[in-house]
Parts: sequence; C-alpha cells; structure tokens
Amino acid sequence: MSAQLRDKIAGYLCGIAAAVAYGLNALFALPLYDRGFSPSGVLFYRYGIAAVLLAAVLAAGGGAF
Repeated sequence: MSAQLRDKIAGYLCGIAAAVAYGLNALFALPLYDRGFSPSGVLFYRYGIAAVLLAAVLAAGGGAF
C-alpha cells in the first residue's frame, strides 16, 4: 500500500471519528444539564479536556502548541 493511499484512508477515518464525536455531544451534555451544569460549564470542561488530550497527543508525537 502506498503512503499516499494510507494517508488518505487515515484522513477519512479521522473525519468519520470527528463526525461521530460531534454528533454525540448532545448525549453527553444533556445528563450534565440535568445535574445542574450550565451550558458555559459544560463547554468549559469539554474544551479543557480537549486541550489536555491535544497536549498529550502532541507531546507523544514530539510536537508543541
């Protein structure tokens, strides 16, 4: 398999994973709203967790912000 084809397949898989994660946002936010979280609080924690995960991925790959 060529590197170009492998990269294209990886890109499609990442796009599918991003679409699924975006579509599932409501399923995870609604229970938090029921427990008293505000929309601002949910967004704060969502983006905070995303920043930590991004930092971990970049650190594992030798990158930087």
